[in-house]
Amino acid sequence: MPGKIDYSKISNIEKEQIILKGFVTRSDIKKLIGCSTHKKASDIFDKANEINISLGAYCDANYVNVDYVLKVLGKKANDFFRNADIERKLMSESEQQKRDTCTDQS
Repeated sequence: MPGKIDYSKISNIEKEQIILKGFVTRSDIKKLIGCSTHKKASDIFDKANEINISLGAYCDANYVNVDYVLKVLGKKANDFFRNADIERKLMSESEQQKRDTCTDQS
């Protein structure tokens, strides 16, 4: 039996990819907020769906617009994009350092 997934270790790049989907599930919300409790993700999902309903838009039981989720969380997509960009740069620098390090021990 597999163990619980640790959503707190989801990378910023993965969070960016979730936001770019446009519509998210409860599982996606867990990854965005870095928690493993389904209740908290469901509460956020329901609040985002309430915004959706108040605007008279189509409401789906499994997906909600990521813009409404971000509104409930009080966050902006640009924050996630900026963090993902920083993470990419750090990964790139790390890879460059590995290439520059001499491993020859002759």
